[in-house]
Amino acid sequence: MTPESKKPERRTPEGNRESWQSQLASPEERLASLLQCNRLTDLTITFPGHKRVMKAHRLVLAMSSPVFEAMLFGPLAELQGRVLHLQDESPEAFKCLMQYMYLGRIALPGVGVAVEVLRLSRRYQMAGLFSFISQFLQINLNLYNLPEIYDVALHVSDTPLISKCSQFVRKSPTHLLTSNVRFLSRRVLAHIMAQPINITEVEKFAAVLTWGRSQLEARQMKESPENLRRAIGDFLPQMEILTMKPDDFVDCVAPTGIFTRDENMAILLNIKRVPGVPLPSACVKTSKKALQDERQLKCVHFDFNRHARQGSIRVHSHQDQTLLANLKASKPVQLKRVFCDHIAFHEATATVRGACGLVQQTVTSEGPDGFFPTPVTLRPGMSCTITVKTKGFCCPLLHSFSLWHDGIRFEGQRPFLKAKGPMLYFWSLEDTPE
Repeated sequence: MTPESKKPERRTPEGNRESWQSQLASPEERLASLLQCNRLTDLTITFPGHKRVMKAHRLVLAMSSPVFEAMLFGPLAELQGRVLHLQDESPEAFKCLMQYMYLGRIALPGVGVAVEVLRLSRRYQMAGLFSFISQFLQINLNLYNLPEIYDVALHVSDTPLISKCSQFVRKSPTHLLTSNVRFLSRRVLAHIMAQPINITEVEKFAAVLTWGRSQLEARQMKESPENLRRAIGDFLPQMEILTMKPDDFVDCVAPTGIFTRDENMAILLNIKRVPGVPLPSACVKTSKKALQDERQLKCVHFDFNRHARQGSIRVHSHQDQTLLANLKASKPVQLKRVFCDHIAFHEATATVRGACGLVQQTVTSEGPDGFFPTPVTLRPGMSCTITVKTKGFCCPLLHSFSLWHDGIRFEGQRPFLKAKGPMLYFWSLEDTPE
């Protein structure tokens, strides 16, 4: 740096060096300065699994988010040495969140980061940022990022963004449900199937079949008619199979083995409008209320923390493996589904115990998708342990975790593995539809 490029040192009329506060004219400039340096910080933020560490000011976070206010100053605050571990957040996305907290504006590097920031803004209840990111995603929506944006819109219940995605699908359904269908999440595909789109039922069935095969491939499961039916079973009632021509059903649906021989015959007779033949239960539509409830499901991801301390709770059986132990929630919730990438299980069982240790509820999922036929109710003071029947997965150690999601604090134990952790789909009883 040349002498000409150095900024002259500012001094007071008395000849004293000016303070940094005096050099910055407005509160906005001072906050921007605090963001760029570590001056006066009283909080260290770490991201387990990442090397990135950030310095922050507890007051700035608390005044920007009621969730941070509860975490840092509320009765449940449990900071040790003023260090906050954020297990589920991307450092790059959280950096954008910090920019908004300190500067009131944000520079987004791309749609991928914007999607993560939208999740964070909902999680930490930052309405202004949420609205800004939603508008950004609506403007930048295209055919290639639609699966990612559509999924986060449903996850955070962003009605304007969901509407924009739905409009996009209605404009070009064929391309989306052929080349891009394997990239859709289950909830996105369910939302698309529940609305009118201008494609034939044969095309719709082919799209769902392709999606199901991609799910089996991702979970390294054998592509058999039984497994394929389990994978796409939720979508069969939403399809207008009876509007197919008999020849289309015989040529495109029956050969897949999704339906049994008797079911194929019953469906064909219903297509031909033969009276007195009951439709197979797999084709009976679910109620509108059930679809509304499904769309209001929230998802919390208990990602494995490679740097956490190993616990000493042991799993003794090679068949019954523990995914989550002694799970507790600070607010009442109902668990609907458990899912874990890279771990194929035959069934999942949730056992809820009361404060005295007595079993209050036991529910076993129907098949390998982890959907509980009856919602599992978990209230403060209760604990829930979820086990799965599986082969090829054995984790003898569990370790403790604690995280916040949508204003709810979850804590318990989970396996110590270098892999993606289990995900729980749940309703908050405070906003579950009646």
